Amino acid sequence: MTTLLIYELALADVYVGAGVVALSQAQITDQRLNSALCGLVVGTVGELDTTAFSAQLQAWFEEYRKQSADTYDGFVDFVDGLKTSSNGAYAAFGQWLADFKTQANTEFQTWSSTIQDILDENAATNLYKIRLL
Repeated sequence: MTTLLIYELALADVYVGAGVVALSQAQITDQRLNSALCGLVVGTVGELDTTAFSAQLQAWFEEYRKQSADTYDGFVDFVDGLKTSSNGAYAAFGQWLADFKTQANTEFQTWSSTIQDILDENAATNLYKIRLL
């Protein structure tokens, strides 16, 4: 009886997402340098050609750089949006304080005028001095 040995060598992994109609170099992972899946035989090769690996690495790096730039731009836009909304809220709060001060002053002046008729001359003068502050 003869024993038949069969094994596979994985040259590359290809990622194909749902609905993909074209592949880029970044979706192909070269497995020739992975000794557990394929490995290199360098004893019989005069020189090692890493052109494909270099192209794949460069394509991955460019895709990563673009995604990083897009993520950074999105973050900057988010922070700018926060700044804009915060500035608006700060201005609205400042206006609310100014309105409150005006209303409180008007109410105090009205109260002060009303109370002057009730108090004697010395108390009314002291209240008037407070009103001027």
